[in-house]
Amino acid sequence: MREMQNDGILDTPMRRNVFWAFIANGAAAFLSWLMLAVLTKVAGVAEVGSFGLAQAVALPIHMFFTFKLRTVQSTDHAAEFRDDEYRNFRVLSGVMSFVATAALAILLYRGETYFLILILALSYSLVIYREFYVSVLQKHERNDIISLSTVIQGLLGLILFVSGYLATGDLWVGMVG
Repeated sequence: MREMQNDGILDTPMRRNVFWAFIANGAAAFLSWLMLAVLTKVAGVAEVGSFGLAQAVALPIHMFFTFKLRTVQSTDHAAEFRDDEYRNFRVLSGVMSFVATAALAILLYRGETYFLILILALSYSLVIYREFYVSVLQKHERNDIISLSTVIQGLLGLILFVSGYLATGDLWVGMVG
């Protein structure tokens, strides 16, 4: 007699990984939206515009300097490169991302906008380095840990951003949080 197969939604590694990625991406998107929604409620139009401009300058440069290395590292099952090579390249790409963004900010912006761009550039440079550890976890199919980390990062970022801004009234203090 044939055994009945378990047709549960999380019965394969792929389904579990997709489930955890869905949870993490949904939470990250919601928390990013919530941060922007809170900013629009408590800040003035000029501050929201400055935040948006800083994002528009820093984010594309950050995306370029990630080199999609997370995908490369997590799919390198032949171990063509050692982990320390990936880590070292991430440190280098994070520094290059910061320098490129800072150079653009120096050339084109002044005052608070310049400072906000630098804060975001530094933050994104640290995210590039964090991605090394996320890639290692992804390679070992530990998307549950990645998802939990992403949710915690989003929650802490929201809490620190909002509390820093509300406590001081300065957008840059919130962004440092």
